[in-house]
Amino acid sequence: LTFRLSVLLSSLFIFFLTTSLVSFTLQETQDRMLEFTLQLKDRVRNRLPLAGLVVRHVLENLVFVPIMVGMIFFLIEYYGGDKFLAFSVLSMVWLCEVFSAISIRTVQGIHFFPRVFFLYFTLFHVYFFSCPVGFTYASLASTILFLFHTILFFWNRYELPALHAGLITSQSP
Repeated sequence: LTFRLSVLLSSLFIFFLTTSLVSFTLQETQDRMLEFTLQLKDRVRNRLPLAGLVVRHVLENLVFVPIMVGMIFFLIEYYGGDKFLAFSVLSMVWLCEVFSAISIRTVQGIHFFPRVFFLYFTLFHVYFFSCPVGFTYASLASTILFLFHTILFFWNRYELPALHAGLITSQSP
C-alpha cells in the first residue's frame, strides 16, 4: 500500500511539474511572439531598422533555455540517469501540451483530454516504478502510441466536426 501510494504521488508530482513548466513556456513564448509580430509590423510599416528588435527578442527569449535545460536535467536524475527516457517523456508532454493549447476547443476536449493524458502518463509511471528492470522503452512507446491515438480521436471526433459546423472559428475559439 505504501509503495502504491508513493508511486501515485511520484507520478502526480512529475505530471504537474512537467505540464506546468511546459505550459508556462508555451504561453510565455506565444505571448512574446505575438508582441514581436506587432512590433515587427510597425517597424516594417514605418521603415525602421529591424536588427535591434530581433536581437532584443532573441535575448528576451533566452530566459526559457535554462528552464528547459533545468527540466531535462531534473528528469534525467528522476529517471535514474536515463537521458533518452527523460527526453522522450518531456517530448511526449510537450506534444500533448501543444495539441491541448492549439487544437482543443470543444467542451468535450477541454474536459476529457487532460484526464486521458493524465491516465496514460500515470499508467506509464506505475509500470516504470513497479518493474524497474522491465521493458521501459516498450512501455513508453505504447504510451506514446496510445496518446497519439487519443490526439487523433479527439481531433476527428470533436474538434474537426466542430470546425466544419462553424461552432469554432477564429472569432469564437
